[in-house]
Amino acid sequence: MNRGLRWPLDIAVEQADGVRVLALAGRVGRTSAPQLAEAIGSIADRTSPRLVLDFALVDYISSAGLEVIQTAAGRCTAARGALVLAAVPEAVRITLELSGVLDRVPMEASREQAIARAKAS
Repeated sequence: MNRGLRWPLDIAVEQADGVRVLALAGRVGRTSAPQLAEAIGSIADRTSPRLVLDFALVDYISSAGLEVIQTAAGRCTAARGALVLAAVPEAVRITLELSGVLDRVPMEASREQAIARAKAS
């Protein structure tokens, strides 16, 4: 769903082993961060939400995207759930690390590992 954005973000919602997976593709910038927040919002508000954000096809994240992830992680934790990042490319991982997000949000190398971690939380 491009919606005419210069740097579009596509989000595919999937279910795997009781965990909701958002497969992201594109860029998480200032103009697409609200789209991600909206997709996460309906999941994070549930009781004991288990959520994986699959970053395998994301090549950029802005401070607006970082804020969405931090807010979502807090909401999931408050609802006794879990948010886990998966398959984060190196450039995006560096941004997450430098911003301190990885101090509060777990990350796994693969989608399967992230699903297992979210399920176990």
